[in-house]
Amino acid sequence: EAPAGHKLRVVVLEDELEAAVAIAGRPDARVPPRDALLARMGARAAGRPGRKDGILVHDVAQRDLRSQRPWPVKHAGRDTASAVVRCLEAALARAGGPVRRLAEDWVVASGIETGADYYSPRLRRKLDPALRGTLSARGLHEGAPIMQLPPGAESEPPWCDHPQFLARAPEAGAILYAAIDAGDSTNLVWIERGQPVPDAVIGALEPWREVLAGRAEFRRNARRAWWETAWPRNRADLLAPKVVAVHRTDRGRFALDERGEWQAAKNATTVVARGGESVAYLCGLLNSELLDLWYALRGRTPRDVWRDYEPKPMNELPYRRVPTPAGWTPGPEVERLERALAAGDAGAAGAAADAVRAGIGAPAGDADARTAIEQLVRALADNRRALLPLRSTAPELRRAVKTPWRTQGVTVAPAGVLAELPEAELRSIRLDPALGVELATDGVLGRAALEAGLDGGVLRFRHRRTITATVAGPQARLELLLQTLPADGRLTGEQLRAARVPFDLDAFERTVARRQAELQRLLDDGRALVESVERLVCALYGVPDALTERVVASAVARAATTAADDG
Repeated sequence: EAPAGHKLRVVVLEDELEAAVAIAGRPDARVPPRDALLARMGARAAGRPGRKDGILVHDVAQRDLRSQRPWPVKHAGRDTASAVVRCLEAALARAGGPVRRLAEDWVVASGIETGADYYSPRLRRKLDPALRGTLSARGLHEGAPIMQLPPGAESEPPWCDHPQFLARAPEAGAILYAAIDAGDSTNLVWIERGQPVPDAVIGALEPWREVLAGRAEFRRNARRAWWETAWPRNRADLLAPKVVAVHRTDRGRFALDERGEWQAAKNATTVVARGGESVAYLCGLLNSELLDLWYALRGRTPRDVWRDYEPKPMNELPYRRVPTPAGWTPGPEVERLERALAAGDAGAAGAAADAVRAGIGAPAGDADARTAIEQLVRALADNRRALLPLRSTAPELRRAVKTPWRTQGVTVAPAGVLAELPEAELRSIRLDPALGVELATDGVLGRAALEAGLDGGVLRFRHRRTITATVAGPQARLELLLQTLPADGRLTGEQLRAARVPFDLDAFERTVARRQAELQRLLDDGRALVESVERLVCALYGVPDALTERVVASAVARAATTAADDG
């Protein structure tokens, strides 16, 4: 047996690119030579612990190793995540304290699983060849929906006449911080065991009868009707106020459903209160960097860059319960926060949240903080929803909208703004007197390059080293044209002549600048609001100020990494 204090030396390659640069001594190195890397790691193993040149060296006590939690070996004891775990585990260990396991106050459940969402290649391969032929003869081909129906199905018969048999579930990418993108959802056929079902609904599923009856759950249980949903979950819970979580993600995302309008598919998890707990407050806790760092070491992490937010590990999350004192009413700082949020003043809201945070520690102050978190979470949901329509003009926003910590690297694309302008403000380049177009082919033009000149510029298209077209005119106008044309090299001459440009270039640039300012304001407001929530959450959990700063810094650094990856 190993001694009680036995430790293992762990050497981790954290950043392959950084290690390659250090070993090769060249900034352009990308992959470290295998033998040189192993030699470097071996030398580091015999040296002092620390993090350098993309390699982490640290010691792990053998008593702390758990087969179900392999990835904590990638975190040194001094890392922020390790410090968070120690802090929250100490709070959980205090008998009768306010921090308890999530399962004591909340029900965590997986989403609905139909057992046959669509006619997938995998499902098709499992079928008897004769049945495959029968389905093909019915016009049912690979990719066809079975029990997961596309948006709009709820407006068609028989579902419009029997809406109780459809569940509305957000796609994973639609689950944002506190908000759900209503334009990215699906419909699940939601029929419980023994539930009376009208003939029209059964008739809609009849073409798939043999497939549905062949599901594993139904082959081993003859008492189940073939048209039922395989695992419909608890209907009362799925219609209740809840938090909806992305199941598999690189960072936890939890949306707020206070009216019970949304259900969850197998790509999501739901959290419903056992009593009268606030789902908006819980949404703020679960979205915090604090609990996400805890989950990185204590949750289910099948890979170091993933978290699997599913019931069993989520049940163990530290939940900070805040009872409502007798006779309590929100304090003046909470009311000031509410007014600031209503006015859209993120700065004033942050100042009010700081004042609320100062009162944490007394029962009334804790209740004020809980209420403040609820208000801030709802404001963040509004902030994320306000950003959604801007995705058409800012492509990077599709990823950036998922984390309010991110404010950089999101720019408005002129092509997106141009596509939204009314026709009255546009004209094709063949009608623009400032531009001259010459075509040398009717086919594909290839890729374009802008060449500057004394009196303007020339946009030259080349395909297979041959000039296929030129557009001459003012430099600024050509730059805009280059930014708004497709960059795949498949543009034809006719498409080029029909390309639109704005009448008034100055007015167009002002429109782009205005859109950029609006976008940046919303991003900055979201960033301010989410930090206020994070600091309130840390204070409620009793996290020391120094560790709170490290938690905030961790969130900022991870958002910056996401922006760099996008770039």
